[in-house]
Amino acid sequence: MPMRILAPMLTLLMIGAASAAETTTPRDRFVGRVDARFATADVNGDGYLTRPEAQEGFPFVSRHFDEMDVDVNGGVTKAEMQHFARERAEARRAPPQ
Repeated sequence: MPMRILAPMLTLLMIGAASAAETTTPRDRFVGRVDARFATADVNGDGYLTRPEAQEGFPFVSRHFDEMDVDVNGGVTKAEMQHFARERAEARRAPPQ
C-alpha cells in the first residue's frame, strides 16, 4: 500500500484507539485489570484459582480464599470473586444496626 495512503489510515486508527480509551469508565478499567491479573494468576488456564495460584499471583484472593470459595471445591472462579465483591459492597452500604 502506498505510504501516502498508509500514513493517514494509521493516524485514524491511533485517534480511534485514543477515543476508545477515553470512553472507558473507571469501573471498566478496574474490571480489565482484575481480569488480566486473574488470567496471569491462573497458571494452568482452567478458570479457577487454586490456593497456591492465588498465593503466588493474586494476594487479595489468597487472603479471602475461604470466603470466596463458596462451593468449597478448592478453586475460586471470577464469578465467585464477583459475588464476594457484591456482598462486601452491599454490606458497606447497609445502614448500621
